[in-house]
Amino acid sequence: MYKTFNEIVLEQVRGFTVDDKHYFQLLDTEDKCIPLHHTYGRHIRNYYKLWDKNNPLTKAWFDARAAGSEEHMDRGVDCHPEHPDQLSMAIIKAIWRSIHSNTTTFNVTRKLNEEN
Repeated sequence: MYKTFNEIVLEQVRGFTVDDKHYFQLLDTEDKCIPLHHTYGRHIRNYYKLWDKNNPLTKAWFDARAAGSEEHMDRGVDCHPEHPDQLSMAIIKAIWRSIHSNTTTFNVTRKLNEEN
């Protein structure tokens, strides 16, 4: 079963060790999370099956690509908000916001398909 955006963030934050939380606390801005893309981001993409075309979180991207859409292309980079790379970074930033606000609830301002 696939998880929603919020379920992924909550599961990750709840599974963090004190050291994990401390690491995120040391990142003073969301942008400092960008280097995590190739390591922690890859873990999120693989573990939560963001590359699966049936995953509701990324289905819109797969459908757009299958239709030949290039609406979200920027200088050769696919910036579609439901692209697995973009989505994993949004998850990491939501984790950062959760830890910096000292809460496990947060608002997701992006429109994501979380019906399943």
